Amino acid sequence: MKPKVISLFSGGLDSILIVYLMQDLGFEVIPVCFSTPFFPPNNAIKIAKENSFRIKIVDITDEYLEMLKSPSYGYGKNLNPCINCHGMMLNKANEIMLEENAAFICSGEVVSQRPMSQTKNSLAAVDKISKVREYIIRPLSQKILPDTKPILDGLVDKEKLLDISGRSRKKQYELAEKFNLPSIPSSAGGCLLTDIGYCKRLRDIMDYGMLDKRNLTFLNLGRHFRINENAKFVLGKSQGENNYLTKNGTGEFAIRAKNFASPLGIVQSRDEIDLNLVKLCGGILLRYCNKVSENQETEIYYGALGTDFATTTTTKMSDSEVENFKIN
Repeated sequence: MKPKVISLFSGGLDSILIVYLMQDLGFEVIPVCFSTPFFPPNNAIKIAKENSFRIKIVDITDEYLEMLKSPSYGYGKNLNPCINCHGMMLNKANEIMLEENAAFICSGEVVSQRPMSQTKNSLAAVDKISKVREYIIRPLSQKILPDTKPILDGLVDKEKLLDISGRSRKKQYELAEKFNLPSIPSSAGGCLLTDIGYCKRLRDIMDYGMLDKRNLTFLNLGRHFRINENAKFVLGKSQGENNYLTKNGTGEFAIRAKNFASPLGIVQSRDEIDLNLVKLCGGILLRYCNKVSENQETEIYYGALGTDFATTTTTKMSDSEVENFKIN
């Protein structure tokens, strides 16, 4: 029976290569994709299917949100807590390793590939957080890293691992050719926590104590407005975004114009939504209705998506008024 190993799998090239490499060395590899709203599993699922990998998807959102509020190693350029993030994933991988009776954990990190999370010092910090450093193998760089238990015990031949370092992907491309990969993913990162615009909106809900799954649902689309300390307003930018809000917003408090083509707006509030708030958000919404004139009393629909809407009237805000509420 082949020894089992747990492999962290993001769908990126490095994570694909370590699955092939460890399979080539005679191990049964269980690729595990950790999922949150900041890095959903869609791409990993697609790439796994292309490569005939049977991946395990594990949602870590609840724990991740708690960590994101105050990561012990801080953030990267935006709100990316890379060291704490990787440490958390390795801890979760350790739980799966014990469940599956696997021998160790593989990770696709490459020394010095990323400035915050993949220097030797950063990898040591990740291992410290994870508390499973003795069971971690980084096959693409392990020849230039300290030996861990699988190597010391003779389960893994270190000479068959690699010594890649730096940002060049030449050696990875050579390995991809060797394993005849069906496609080579882009090197661009897929984590929303590295996106400047997204992080402005995320910082807003963190600052106002509104960081939860519900308020993350629409954070990566539309226009966003801070109404007061307890309420914000999300407005679709296109028909596609309106459709997404409608499909995924059942039960959310929505606003749209009654007699004009308009975006769909979602009010997210910790307090009861009163008519004054509806009219204010409606005024913002009408700013994006080209056929509505300023100061023109206009009817709007409002209410929970999936139920019958009520009707009221409000007036279109000016550009300068809307600017006072914009988050991005």
